Parts: sequence; C-alpha cells; structure tokens
Amino acid sequence: MKNKISQKDKVLKLMREQGFVTRNWALQNYISRLSAIMLDLKNDGVNFEAKDYGTDYKYTLLDKPKVEVYTVRGGNDDGTDKVITKTIW
Repeated sequence: MKNKISQKDKVLKLMREQGFVTRNWALQNYISRLSAIMLDLKNDGVNFEAKDYGTDYKYTLLDKPKVEVYTVRGGNDDGTDKVITKTIW
C-alpha cells in the first residue's frame, strides 16, 4: 500500500518550497477546495497573505524558515567533514 500525501500537505510543501501557491496551480493538481485548505493552515498557525489577481488568487507565505548549518568534523565515511543543513519552520 502506498502512502498518499494529503492535499493539505501538498499545498504546504509547495508553499515552503517556492513561498506561495496559486488557485490555478491547485486546480491543475486536482485540488478544488484551496480556500478550505488555506483556512485549515491558518488555523494551524501558518502565516500567509492572500491576494486576488483577477484571473488567479495567490497565497504567499509570510514566515521565512530559519536555516541552521552544522559541520561535523570527519563525519563522512572517507573522513572528510560533513555539512548538515536543517530548515526549521
């Protein structure tokens, strides 16, 4: 059995990757109730701005992630340093 990603998770993933999501993108990806998903995300504490562009509606993420970078000395199998990047939302 395959693990299915929910529509809400798809929308949140896209917003985190590119910073926004549009109604047209949602419709092209068979997500017809984007406003309901955005309300759920708002209730979950996701901070975004909504703007109507006439032919499209755009939700832009307002919170930017905090990125932490760590270097682990000799952390790779060959003894070289390993760089770990961690994104915190």
